Amino acid sequence: MYMHMSAYLVRWPHRRATQFADQRQKGGFMPLTKERTAEIIAEFGKDTKDSGSAEVQVAILSERIRGLTEHLKMHKKDHHTRRGLLMLVGKRRRLLTYIKSRDVSKYRELIAKLGIRDNV
Repeated sequence: MYMHMSAYLVRWPHRRATQFADQRQKGGFMPLTKERTAEIIAEFGKDTKDSGSAEVQVAILSERIRGLTEHLKMHKKDHHTRRGLLMLVGKRRRLLTYIKSRDVSKYRELIAKLGIRDNV
């Protein structure tokens, strides 16, 4: 049954859009900004336009994984985000396997730089 938004807020006044803004101000999850992504690309890529190489993708995924992990420490019952986090971890693991099969020294350098364990 379709319910108009004002009727929704009358029925459940504690659910408001400002609730999410408050969580962000309290140190909750913040998505990756364009500036942070550009910094990651500059650090791990071959040039400033290299956003598609496996090393850059792993670095961006690692940053997103760190953010989601912090979010889940505060919101333990957020199972939708937990599923998304597990999917990102799986994608990062597959990319790391690819990098390891191509060049082991580059793989070791990358995981040392990112501070992640070698479990591939």
